[in-house]
Amino acid sequence: MAPNRSWMSRRQDYTGHLSEKFKKGVVEFIDFVERNPTVIDSLGRILCPCTKCNNRLTDEIFWVEKHLCDHGFMEGFLEKHEFASNYDKAMAKIVWNRTMLDRYRDILKRARKRAFKEANSTSIADIKGYGSKAMKVDVWNGLVDHWLDSKWKNKSVASQKNRAATPAHKLHTAGPISFGLLANTREERKLIYDDVHKKKSGEYVSEVSKEIIDLYDEEISQKYGEDLLDQPEVDHDVWTEVAGTNKKGQVHGLGRNLDIDIHDHRNVPLPEDTGVSTVKPVSQADITEAIKEALPNAINAMLPSVVNEAIQSNLLSLLSKILGFSQEKDH
Repeated sequence: MAPNRSWMSRRQDYTGHLSEKFKKGVVEFIDFVERNPTVIDSLGRILCPCTKCNNRLTDEIFWVEKHLCDHGFMEGFLEKHEFASNYDKAMAKIVWNRTMLDRYRDILKRARKRAFKEANSTSIADIKGYGSKAMKVDVWNGLVDHWLDSKWKNKSVASQKNRAATPAHKLHTAGPISFGLLANTREERKLIYDDVHKKKSGEYVSEVSKEIIDLYDEEISQKYGEDLLDQPEVDHDVWTEVAGTNKKGQVHGLGRNLDIDIHDHRNVPLPEDTGVSTVKPVSQADITEAIKEALPNAINAMLPSVVNEAIQSNLLSLLSKILGFSQEKDH
């Protein structure tokens, strides 16, 4: 349930004077606007949603606040804007964190690769000033200093050694894209598993990889019968038993966006909305679906704290749910 916004239509109190609740709400609205530079133009003006300007004219923030107090919000303002509930905010935050957990390191890796090429050097110390155009120079240079630190270098070397020592059946050939995001049906999962665990020659990367998928098919047939219509898209319990987990509790072959169903049964703690006693828990199915929808945009974006205004506009639809307001649905 979204927060109560009834104050927007109650500008005056019973005496005919400006309501204190309305004034407080307008101040909070303006504070939100000032925290979102993507809705402010180069002259420091924003669209004014008062009944006079009707969200068509722009003005300085000070005058927009005065307009709202003098004239109130335009009719239908709430219908054109969506105000996220605390459930939506928590959902958006979870999706953002998990998506960026998957993608941010890959983004930085590609940025370093381009920087090495532009600087015509293989030394990290030489790539200062060669960061992505979407990233502030001081932020990029700060990252370079971080990469030059001995702790980061040691961690990087350790990661390379760990990957080199990883059993062949636990590696796949699909790059950074999650197995869970590629496959939606049982047939697709089988095909994707084969694609990402086979070499170009058509052979599995290891005998164990072949044994896992064969054993899974056998266990599923015994449990549900030979008819594919009676078999589920994926049985997490059977797969976990057959494939096993690593030290971090991740299930081999399912991908991070699927194995959360198995390892994370905790309800997400959500703050309560005003006047609401209970909050709907975030389901894992909702999280997985939301991640699928958010991933295409996230893989081409940076964290909001390190991107310029041009890139920030692409992130507003996702970040707005975390902050509490969103852009107009209709323009």
